[in-house]
Amino acid sequence: MNHQYWDLVREGDEQAFRTLYSLYEERLFRYGMGIAHDEELVNNAIQTLFTYLFERRKKISAPVSPYAYLASSLRRLVIKEIEKRRNSHLSIDEVRHKDYNFELEIDAEASIVRAECSEQAIHRLQTALNGLTNMQREIIYLKYYEGLDNKSIAEVTGYADKTIRNVASTALARLREDKTLNKIYN
Repeated sequence: MNHQYWDLVREGDEQAFRTLYSLYEERLFRYGMGIAHDEELVNNAIQTLFTYLFERRKKISAPVSPYAYLASSLRRLVIKEIEKRRNSHLSIDEVRHKDYNFELEIDAEASIVRAECSEQAIHRLQTALNGLTNMQREIIYLKYYEGLDNKSIAEVTGYADKTIRNVASTALARLREDKTLNKIYN
C-alpha cells in the first residue's frame, strides 16, 4: 500500500514524509476525534506522532499496515494526554476501558448515505450506534469506516483478535435486533 513512502521516509526523504503525512492526517484526525473530542489535543498528538516518526525514522521498521501502526500510536498518545489532563493516576488500560467515550457519527454528507437513507433513517442509525458500548463503536469504526481487518484492529486497540471478532459480531447483532432499524431498512 503506502510502504514505498515509509521506506523512503526511513531513508530521510522529506517529500515522502510530507506525502505520508498528507495520506494519513485526515483519517488519523477523524479517529482521534472519536476518542478525544478535542481538536487541539488530537492535532497536537498527530504532530507529536509524526515528529517522533521522523526523528526515529531509521530505527522504526516498516509496519505491515502503516495506518494500523499510526492509529495505534495516536491512540496511545491521545489516551495518555486525556489521562494527564485529568491528573489521574489510572493506567492507560484503565483509561481505555473507563474514561473515554468513542463517538461514531454517521457522515450524512457521504453520497452513499444520502442516496440510501432518509433523514429519519440516519437519525435512527446514529441513535442505535450511540447505544453500543465504546469498544463496540471503536471496533465498528475501524472495521467498517477504515476497512481494517481484525489483525490490524488488534494492533490499533491492543485487544485480542478473538475479542475483536466477538465484539464486532455482538455489535452487529445488536444493530440487527433494533426494531426501528428493521422497519426502516426492510
